[in-house]
Amino acid sequence: MNSIVPSTLSNAPTTRKTETPSSDANQPQLKFAEKSCTVTKLVDELVAAKQKEAASPFGIDDLRSHLTMFGKRFGSQPVATITIAQIDDWLRSLNVSIVTRNHYRQSIMQAFGFAVKHGYANSNPVFGRFVVSRPC
Repeated sequence: MNSIVPSTLSNAPTTRKTETPSSDANQPQLKFAEKSCTVTKLVDELVAAKQKEAASPFGIDDLRSHLTMFGKRFGSQPVATITIAQIDDWLRSLNVSIVTRNHYRQSIMQAFGFAVKHGYANSNPVFGRFVVSRPC
């Protein structure tokens, strides 16, 4: 039995495009980047949540103050795309004492914990990081 192959198929390329493993590895990050929100929105949501929890006015003002400074640098950037290297660089660029710098780090860690809980990021890049110290 002879089979007839149409001429359009006989000249078709034999290779086909496949996804690379690296694109599969990036899928979770892309998923969270699509669902992520900006730092500005995250700060607003976190402060509103703390107000609903009846947190102390001083604590809310302190959190808002630290995160507003963080927002000046990262405000329009999606939370899921911010790396620990970017955060470390920003913290080290502040002209403040080590104690104050660590207060900023704690506020940022709290904000990213909130982001993970609400599906804006897949992990907290600040969680478990050492205290920021003076540069050598």
